[in-house]
Amino acid sequence: MTSTYNIAFPALLYPGLGSQKVKTSASSPPHWSLAPPKYPSYLKLTLYGNLVTEQYNLMQHVQKTTQESTATVKDKQEHDLVNLDLRLPTFWNSKDKSKNIDVSSNGIELTYIGPGKQETHAALARSNFPMRPQCGIFYYEMKVISKGEDGYIGIGFCCAENKTERLPGWDVDSWGYHGDDGHSFAGSGIGQNYGPCFTTGDVIGCGVNFADGSAFYTKNGKFLGTAFRQIDVSKPLYPSVGLRTTGEKITTNFGHEPFVFDIEQYIKDQKALSIQQMTSTQSIDRTPYTEYDLNQLVLSYLIHHGYTKTAFAFVKNTKSISDTDQEDTVTVRGTGMEQRTGKIRDQEKDGSINTPFVAIRSAIIRGDIDGAIRLIQQHFPKLLDQGERGKSVQLMLKCGKFVEMMREYCKHTHTKSEKSSFECNELGEMPQPSKQKRRLSYAEIASSINQKKDVNLENSKHTKHEHSEAQTHMMDIDEKSEKDVSAESLERVMKYGQQLQEEYKLDHSDKTKASLTEIFSLLAYHDPYTSPVSHIMSVSRRDALATEVNAAILAFLQQPEIPALERIYRQLILSNKMLAIEGDGTSALVKVEDYYMKHVEKIKMP
Repeated sequence: MTSTYNIAFPALLYPGLGSQKVKTSASSPPHWSLAPPKYPSYLKLTLYGNLVTEQYNLMQHVQKTTQESTATVKDKQEHDLVNLDLRLPTFWNSKDKSKNIDVSSNGIELTYIGPGKQETHAALARSNFPMRPQCGIFYYEMKVISKGEDGYIGIGFCCAENKTERLPGWDVDSWGYHGDDGHSFAGSGIGQNYGPCFTTGDVIGCGVNFADGSAFYTKNGKFLGTAFRQIDVSKPLYPSVGLRTTGEKITTNFGHEPFVFDIEQYIKDQKALSIQQMTSTQSIDRTPYTEYDLNQLVLSYLIHHGYTKTAFAFVKNTKSISDTDQEDTVTVRGTGMEQRTGKIRDQEKDGSINTPFVAIRSAIIRGDIDGAIRLIQQHFPKLLDQGERGKSVQLMLKCGKFVEMMREYCKHTHTKSEKSSFECNELGEMPQPSKQKRRLSYAEIASSINQKKDVNLENSKHTKHEHSEAQTHMMDIDEKSEKDVSAESLERVMKYGQQLQEEYKLDHSDKTKASLTEIFSLLAYHDPYTSPVSHIMSVSRRDALATEVNAAILAFLQQPEIPALERIYRQLILSNKMLAIEGDGTSALVKVEDYYMKHVEKIKMP
């Protein structure tokens, strides 16, 4: 039994320390923890995982800014998410159960301790928190340790107001599946034929689908089918188990252990079904978008980001565009969005389409930051000095240059290492395994760069002398050793780092300090590519930098920073998230990003 769950799926607590009353826990303010959220793994497939992680990050920001007496939450969406209680059921609440049930010290086992002679001796226990519609689907399992005398055991869910002297399903706003007869009960003492009976050793699962308002059960990993439909999921619903005869005992798995049933595959199937239903729904717009409208969206996106060659190819292969005179702007009907495209065919002939944008982006993508800065100063001379945005882009470019210089230094270091390994093998010596060694701090390296250079040069001379006879043919290849080149490359990095420190020494903003600290951390490792900060060296950061610079230029020119297609996509994601926050089960079940990526992968396939 693990005890590492927190926030959304908090650590199992002794029942006596749980909620004083379950029905009040749903409205109580969420409990915040310093540890990152953990929750049942199957919920990573739904939007719940995204929401609880974003909520945790927002709360960390809120706590920090509250201490600094600054603004905390930027918009309504963040405000709603911060105040949303996403805590999940984790144990049975000892304060909200029948007197005829005993809850174990770990909070997950229930034992019947009543007389067990008649229906009025029935007993029910509820969980500490309700199931959240933001899960899309919530699932838990119960194992029958002992069926006792008659096995009158029921599993299901109910509202907080239901009596605890009744089995699940016997009253309004209560649903249950009983083991003695296999019947399902929905707000009535009269059951319906549903599934097989269950007894000692059986594992029964109960799931609520908030997307379609239904519930299902499983037995020993087998799906038994839908038990209930048209459930009012707007009310807080709590997992519940009922016992009625002497000796009955069960244990529960709320997700802290692997389930017997393959709940992940079930969720994948339900997601696919929900997407199919959504995509087959007829649009209420009486004037649907034409192929021309959609092609213009794609074209404006390509031009916005400077993908000129792709834009030309798209125009040539898209009849609805190539056969139409192009206007200077594209208006995306119904959205109020305009995106500048220009006359593509004319610009294709003279090669003038977005030339500065393409040139700047190309320079950044190939790692030529100095070249990109020169082009910016040539075509947009006031950009880098205008306002906070310009200063921010300037800092990003300079940090990017530092990373490129580190990349150049690492290239020489790797070449030196490979050559050294080859020479050792030629001499019959066993190569030593490389180890990730932490070097001196940035300040220490900066203050001793000259000494380091002298030592490197001296060591280089000794190395040449000691192995001269065995390596004469190799030493003739280069006039200067790789060790010398590596030392000079590091010296350039250090000098540039010192320049940045001097330039920004009076800038105490968190963003500036964080940016410099991040890039200077590369100096702490012998090989940044295999270090914990290796992501800084990723070439994908070039594309991110190029995109940010492009957006800044467009803002400088008072043009939209984000292309219409991307704005529509972002709006779709935001709308889906807002619906999930409001408790819409379908939106919580469907992750727009996953659906998008799935179709992108299909397009990539030959």
